[in-house]
Amino acid sequence: MQLTMERLLNQLKQFRPQWDGTGVDLISISSICFFTKNTRYNSNEILYIGHASDLLPEFSFEIEIPIVCIEDIPIPEQYLVQKAVLRLPSKTDLHAVYNSIVELLKEGDTEKEFMEALYRSILRDDDIQKICDLAKEFLHNPIVVLDNSLKHIAESSETKVKDAIWIDQRKNGSYISTDYVQVLAEQAGYKKDHYSTSPVLLPKGKLKYRRIISHIFLNHHPIGTIVIFEVQRNIQEVDLKIAKMLSEVLTLKMKNDEFLLYSKGVVYEHLFQDLLDETITSSVLYERIKSHHLTIEEDIYVLAVDISEFDRTYKTLQYFRSVMDEIIEKGKSILYNNYIVIVVMCKDGIYLSGNEISKMNTFCKEKKLSAGISRCFHDISMLKTHFEQAITALNLNYRINKECRLSSYVEFTTEHMITIASEKTDLIQFCEEGLLKLMKYDASNHMNLAECLHEFLVQERNLAHTALALHMHRNTLIYRVNKIQEIMQHDLDDSNYRFNLLLSFKIIALLKNLDYT
Repeated sequence: MQLTMERLLNQLKQFRPQWDGTGVDLISISSICFFTKNTRYNSNEILYIGHASDLLPEFSFEIEIPIVCIEDIPIPEQYLVQKAVLRLPSKTDLHAVYNSIVELLKEGDTEKEFMEALYRSILRDDDIQKICDLAKEFLHNPIVVLDNSLKHIAESSETKVKDAIWIDQRKNGSYISTDYVQVLAEQAGYKKDHYSTSPVLLPKGKLKYRRIISHIFLNHHPIGTIVIFEVQRNIQEVDLKIAKMLSEVLTLKMKNDEFLLYSKGVVYEHLFQDLLDETITSSVLYERIKSHHLTIEEDIYVLAVDISEFDRTYKTLQYFRSVMDEIIEKGKSILYNNYIVIVVMCKDGIYLSGNEISKMNTFCKEKKLSAGISRCFHDISMLKTHFEQAITALNLNYRINKECRLSSYVEFTTEHMITIASEKTDLIQFCEEGLLKLMKYDASNHMNLAECLHEFLVQERNLAHTALALHMHRNTLIYRVNKIQEIMQHDLDDSNYRFNLLLSFKIIALLKNLDYT
């Protein structure tokens, strides 16, 4: 088998190996044998192991020979020069080293045998279920294949797993419940990047077993996940390689699934990804829309969701995406830069229904998700700009209101302008001096006249509505309004002054995270 010196060092790490070589990265080993004083080193495909005391002091090498040597005496210089000698401490058990290397060679045989079996399976055009059963024969552990909603697509036959999530899915028609989504989110050891192409070994965490997680990709987009449970035997290094091969084969199987491609919106995903990355020109864009027979409606909105308050590992992105696809029927979703991005396309002026907005708000509040939605636009090539609007809306809402909910960019247009201005200058200079005097008076006298003024302006100086909102008697409100004008030394009949006051409130809210809305 071929293996790197790094892999050999890792296999023998318990014996504290040392290797001074830099020129030998890849070695090919067909067998392993003990060397003695009578050994003639004539093949670089044999791994020779033994004690330094059994090395001939005078010996020249025509080729680099891989040697694992226990250093019971100093190793002769000519052996070290060839840079293929791996040294072990003097008291190392030689037979334990031998057995460890034999295990490594067996892994190589297993990998080769699985590859050949997988090739025959592809030629037979086996389905995903049969491929899972084949993999179990080599892994000796149960396997399950999930789609992006964490629903079972297939599982190895005769599988019995006493795992909480497995049992939960059995109770819920192969879907995972929201309670166990939270368990997954809290599990340690998971790589944040859900686009990782390498299998990952997860620790037990709160669950019963360790497991290998390997994503299945289609055109660089994750479309499913393979899970291998450590139930019947300990997970080995070769299992990660098998998981990698398995995911590549299942990609080929799922690529030919027309339902997966179109009902899950994968064709749209590719288009949206390129637009968000700004890697597509207008001429190519409209040609792709035409060639793929895609329908782009006249009115378009971008909804972006940040789940980091719920799950900082972003492990549950795929799950939440599936749930939101059900809530927003007209939406087409994509995972982008750790956000769930939903493109909502409407016609005839029909926007999200009140029921969809209500469900989205409720879901966001329950799961601590922040979501923002852009202005309406009509040119799909402007997707990136309006994605940024949605992100701005959710960030400003959380900064000012500290709420997890669906917020619209329309609510925060002024705040966005103020934020941009803050990068250039000190915002406090734009605030009305009268308002600053009023706030200073409130602080000194333990009053809340500024709050009263804000509500009065929001209610467009309607005394009845303002008194009702503040739970205040009308006469008390009139007294306070007069007091406010006296302190500010300015009346409120000037519309331009009132606009400047409201703008000042927004600036102060951004600067101090106060909420006057």
